[in-house]
Amino acid sequence: MDILVDIDDIRALICGLDPFVMFRIYYKLSQVVKDKQFKKQLIEEGLEQVKLALVGGNHISSIHKWYGVLLNERCQYISTDEQIRSAYEVLDHFEEAVRLNPQDPTGYYILGSWSVAPSIIEPIVLFVD
Repeated sequence: MDILVDIDDIRALICGLDPFVMFRIYYKLSQVVKDKQFKKQLIEEGLEQVKLALVGGNHISSIHKWYGVLLNERCQYISTDEQIRSAYEVLDHFEEAVRLNPQDPTGYYILGSWSVAPSIIEPIVLFVD
């Protein structure tokens, strides 16, 4: 599905919405667009929104989950070295989400899924590099 809007149009549409809604919208839109450059812009914009939310809501589990999700999504657009550095930050945010809300099964699921993925990909990256 190609969307005939640009990032400024999206900013104007969701301006003033609850930050919890804004970074989710950016993420969901990034999942449906085909243009890689536009997808990257959406991820970056969502990451900026979740960073802003993190400043005032460092104690909120869902912000840490979404920060980790968006940071992990950004990894497909950066170098392998940056991906490795980002991996520690993603892990920290997923762990913090679980620590802040241990009753939320989603946090455990995301942390577990993310922890297994590098073990599957690592041999491929080592072989290619």
